[in-house]
This record gives sequence, C-alpha cells and structure tokens, in this order.
Amino acid sequence: KKEAYKSNPDIDMERSKNNYHLVAPPKYTYKKEINRKVAEAGCRTRKDSVMMVETLITASPEFMNQLPPEEQKAYFQTALDFISERVGKQNILSAVVHMDERTPHMHL
Repeated sequence: KKEAYKSNPDIDMERSKNNYHLVAPPKYTYKKEINRKVAEAGCRTRKDSVMMVETLITASPEFMNQLPPEEQKAYFQTALDFISERVGKQNILSAVVHMDERTPHMHL
C-alpha cells in the first residue's frame, strides 16, 4: 500500500485507485528510457541539456467536477492527442490521470 504523501496533503489515498494511465510509463526509469531514446537518435548532449519536459493538463475544479467521468476521460484524451500531434507520439513517455486530488489532472 502507498504511504501518505507528506509533500502533498491533498492526495486522498482512498481515491488513488481511480488514477489511470493513457500512456503506460516505461519499463525502466524515465532517465534510462530518455537516455535510450537519445542514444537511439544519435544525439549529442551537454550536461545542461534539457532532456525531458513534464506537462500538467488541468482545468478549474468547478469545470472538471461538473463533467461526467466519460467526458473527463475525453478531455484528457483530447489533450494527449493534441500534444502527441505536436511532439510525436513516440516522445510521450507517460500520461497518467490523477483522480485522487481536489481537481482531476494529467501528468504528461
């Protein structure tokens, strides 16, 4: 069982089971997967190179909480599709929707 998050008291552990992935995370750590992709592409990097960007997709609590669950899922899927078209689907390492906080949101 997950421990309570001291850094974020807004996480309701009872609702964590409702979190879901639209893109499953890599088998290994994000760092290993990013390094694999960089090597595969033959890119050279510097120690200060930006290797990953995280995006948070959300809306106001009032907007999100008035949507039925299927419309919330469609909202997050549409956002994922939009970003995937711009950065390439192969460059999305994970997309997880958090339903265990005050406002549903997606980490991409």
